[in-house]
Amino acid sequence: MEARVANEGLTKEQIEKLRDLRSRLLHLHKLLLEIERQNFEKKSGRVTTGELLQLVINHSQFAWLRIISALVVEIDEVLNERNLRPLKILKIS
Repeated sequence: MEARVANEGLTKEQIEKLRDLRSRLLHLHKLLLEIERQNFEKKSGRVTTGELLQLVINHSQFAWLRIISALVVEIDEVLNERNLRPLKILKIS
């Protein structure tokens, strides 16, 4: 099921839930990134912050983290009323 979501169509409660979800996703992303960094450094040696950024963008070992990054961007777009494409809404039963 897909629906267009614009900030004006959201309640204050929904907006707050999205902000909370965004915050939690960023925290999770940071933790997972650090774990993946440690795994990479065990094999390849220490990396700088700049090198880590390049790895996150380009290296296949970090590709799965881009899904979380993309979800945060989607939430940002909704919160900033710039969402131009459908947001997939998952129903949890």
